[in-house]
Amino acid sequence: MAGLRTGMGADRIFAMLAKLGAGMAQDVMITGGSNRFEVSGAEVKAGMYRLKSGTAFMDKAIKDGTPERQRWYRLNRQAAEYQAWKAA
Repeated sequence: MAGLRTGMGADRIFAMLAKLGAGMAQDVMITGGSNRFEVSGAEVKAGMYRLKSGTAFMDKAIKDGTPERQRWYRLNRQAAEYQAWKAA
């Protein structure tokens, strides 16, 4: 932090941190503002269909402990949460 402050100046650093904080604010993420960090249900489904078509990814996704398997489980969990939200 000291190096950033010295190199860029405190005012510029604080302005950048404030902008980042505004983008991560809970109300922006929940309401789907332009600075959102979550993935919509439709985006999850599209990503799953895209990944299913890639045999290299799926070959890795069926093996325990691979990052691809973790990603696949995360996408499945997000898709299930989206379906539950849609049904409610």
